[in-house]
Amino acid sequence: MIIKPSFTVGITSAGEIEVLTIGDAETCKQKLLDESNNPSGKYVQLQYYRKPPYSKRRDIKLESEQTQPTKKRGRSKSED
Repeated sequence: MIIKPSFTVGITSAGEIEVLTIGDAETCKQKLLDESNNPSGKYVQLQYYRKPPYSKRRDIKLESEQTQPTKKRGRSKSED
């Protein structure tokens, strides 16, 4: 039986790739969830790979992006 390891990587704003975890699928998935729920601010994107073709990718929102209000577009109701 061939056992393929899983791994989780983080991509910095400069585009550099850093390996966060190598090991079994549950450990790597948990690292992805931990880093995405409590971002260190070091990574802009996280990627988790398990045996091909399965992978997950998450973009990390920076605090400055979260504080900007979202623009809402809607119809103006005109009175007849």
